[in-house]
Amino acid sequence: DDGHRDVGCKEIHLESPPAEEILNSSDLAQEDIGNEDGKTDRTSRISHHSTVDEEVREAILEEEKQKWEVENAERLRNDLRQTWMADLENTRKTMHEDPAGTHRPANRYGTDATLPHFEAGKHIPILALINPLSGAMAGTDILGVCKHEPYYKERCFNILDVVRGQQRGGMLDVFRIELGKAKDEAKAMGARPRVISGGGDGTGSFALFIIFLALKADNTRIDDGLEDTGNGFTWTDQELTESFPAI
Repeated sequence: DDGHRDVGCKEIHLESPPAEEILNSSDLAQEDIGNEDGKTDRTSRISHHSTVDEEVREAILEEEKQKWEVENAERLRNDLRQTWMADLENTRKTMHEDPAGTHRPANRYGTDATLPHFEAGKHIPILALINPLSGAMAGTDILGVCKHEPYYKERCFNILDVVRGQQRGGMLDVFRIELGKAKDEAKAMGARPRVISGGGDGTGSFALFIIFLALKADNTRIDDGLEDTGNGFTWTDQELTESFPAI
């Protein structure tokens, strides 16, 4: 009762710990628990931030990838366009060359032959598809005369070169472009363009075939103006009705 006990022959003094010490011990234990929770919270926050950072990084990379793909596609389109324009220019140069060369007789129409002067806005726009082999090769001589006239050298075509030149930038493309120009010029005059078919009996249907071939749509070449208008052709139904050339 007085804080002393007899254990064998020894006397042991027992003292209760002070209340303040007990409270401090409890606080320390609670602090340790709190510290563990804090560590867990911090770890969780770090992990969350890492996940967010990775998502942001992936989003940025995806955005940059899409931007690069768009820019690269545009660059490729421009390169193809430039190549096409260069091919068209080379084809036109070929078109303007004298077809006789050095191994044919002189032009039967002479070196001074001319064609009627074409006056834009007054005369109906024309194109010509001429068979150079027709009339004992009279078609070749006519084409030779056309090549010395500013208007006709751009609008009078060797029909065999057109059907052979169906590649991108070839003679068919040049014919298509000139046909489109003639359509617009004629429309401004309230008329339709004319296509002269020069050759034998079969050249008329051959010329008609070339016109339809030139107007045929090709959605792989939309950038070249060959988009399908819904009828399989690059001209709409209304354009075909109003401007399909008279032959």
